[in-house]
Amino acid sequence: MKVIVAVFLFILIVYQAIGQGSNELPRRGICGDDVTRQRILTGNDQLVAIEFPWLALLQLRPLNGGDLVPVCSGSLINQRYVLTAAHCVMRSEIGTRYRYSDNIALIRLKSDVIYSENIKPICLPSNGGQTRLHNTYFLTTAGWGLTLNNSRGTTKQKALASFWDVDRCPSIYLKINFVVHPLAICAQGHNMSAGCIVDGGGPLMAFHHGVWVLHGIMSYGVRVCVTMNWPDVFTNVGEYDQWIMEKMRP
Repeated sequence: MKVIVAVFLFILIVYQAIGQGSNELPRRGICGDDVTRQRILTGNDQLVAIEFPWLALLQLRPLNGGDLVPVCSGSLINQRYVLTAAHCVMRSEIGTRYRYSDNIALIRLKSDVIYSENIKPICLPSNGGQTRLHNTYFLTTAGWGLTLNNSRGTTKQKALASFWDVDRCPSIYLKINFVVHPLAICAQGHNMSAGCIVDGGGPLMAFHHGVWVLHGIMSYGVRVCVTMNWPDVFTNVGEYDQWIMEKMRP
C-alpha cells in the first residue's frame, strides 16, 4: 500500500523564529529547552501539550484516502529536520540508512517550522555537550501512546528508563539468538503502569546541565515497549553525528 508520511507538531504559542540554516544544528539555549522541566517525573504519565516540544508524530495515509494512522514518533532537531528510525519510513528517502545496525532516518519537512513554546528542537550529543551517555544519567523515553493492546493514540506519554551495561544487554539477546550491535544503546523501563509508550522512532533522552539531549532512537525489542524484564534497543545517535550533518542540506 502506497503511503505518505505526515509529521504533526502541535502549535500553541508562536514566537519569531531565530534564523538558522536547514543544515545547521541549533546552539544550546535554543535546543533541549523544556519549560515544564521543573515538574518531577514519576514514571509513566501523560504529558501536558508543551512538554518535550520536539516530539513529532508520524502518521500514514493511503493515497486513495482514509484516516491518518499513527505509526511512529520522531524528534525535531532543527527547523527543517526530524530524526526517526529508518523502519518508520516506508520509502527510501534521502538520509535513510536501514539495517538493525543503522536504524536511523532524517525526514526533511516541506518548510521550516517556527519555534514556539510548544515547538522546539532537542539537542544532539554534539551540540548538547553530552558526547557519551553515562549510566548515571537520568533517562526518559516518550511517545504517543502505544499500549499493551496494540492500540495507538495521539496523546503524549513518557516513562523513566535506566541504562543497561554494554555487556549485559547483548548477552540477554543471545538467549533468543539475536545479536545486538556493539554501538547500540539498551534501556530498561522502571514500570509499566501506563502500558507501553515507546513508539518506534521515539527518543531516549537525558537531562544534563540544563538541557535535554537525544541519545537514542527506539529501534526494536522483544516487546514493542520498554519493560521491567527486558531491555529495548535504541540506535545510538552519538555515533551518527557526522552522518547527520552530511545528510542535512540547506
